Amino acid sequence: MSQPGSGVPAPLVTIFITTYNELAFIGHAVESVVRQRAPFPFSVVVLDDCSTDGTQAELQRLRERHPDHITLRLAERNQCSNAPLAAEIRACATPYFAMLDGDDFWLSPDKLRLQVEWLEANPDLAMCFHDVAICDAGGVVTAERYTHPDQPRRMSLDDMWHGNVIATCSALYRTATIRDLPMWYDGLEYGDWPVHLLAARHGDVGYSPDVLAAYRRHAGGLWSRLSVVEQIEGTIRFYEAMMGPFGGRCGQRIGAAMASHYGMLATEQDKLGLRERAAASRQHAAALGGR
Repeated sequence: MSQPGSGVPAPLVTIFITTYNELAFIGHAVESVVRQRAPFPFSVVVLDDCSTDGTQAELQRLRERHPDHITLRLAERNQCSNAPLAAEIRACATPYFAMLDGDDFWLSPDKLRLQVEWLEANPDLAMCFHDVAICDAGGVVTAERYTHPDQPRRMSLDDMWHGNVIATCSALYRTATIRDLPMWYDGLEYGDWPVHLLAARHGDVGYSPDVLAAYRRHAGGLWSRLSVVEQIEGTIRFYEAMMGPFGGRCGQRIGAAMASHYGMLATEQDKLGLRERAAASRQHAAALGGR
């Protein structure tokens, strides 16, 4: 397939990199994508949410270095919303797309090739993902892994409610499975988990234990900087939001997951001496069928 009137092969994959105030990391992220050894063309769209630390100037330099690959979307005001990414996904014209946070990076230059080959060979898969190494703020890879060693090689939508086991930097999606990305996505706190779930409506999710990317854990990370209580509360809010679009099919599973998280929240609140809040969390868990 070629771009109309150009004779140039059209990209097979679009990679969306999202960033905000990640000057120390964004070059590593972008270069890890651009250096992919793919036997097919791909494009990179970087969405910056009005950074104020010099990230946008660095992105301009990266685009000058790789003009054939990189397209920039530089916001003029901070939105702190999924809406800009959602607009890009809805307009995506390539058969596949991937996402990458600006503080993470891909380890293997063959990541794209391997994942495209995997989906091409397994048309029943809606998406695929792989294991990910945890690295520190300096990019030093540790022995810790993102995915549990007992992770099954395949999951269905029903299997995906106990927590988000798919790192953003590890997933490759069939664009057709997300073509109808609903408007409720734009306002969610999470950017990746709902996309995994929406894709899984159309087929299984494949998993490989190969470590092809790195998740950077650092004090400025959107998730890492939250306390345990804040992380659990955010997950509960996500489950509540998902009851609307997914509750008909997955209501029991969502309810069970929410009950479990209310139990975890009560335990953490007890540790902090928040007895009344812990008691209320246990009541919520019991109402949802938990203990």
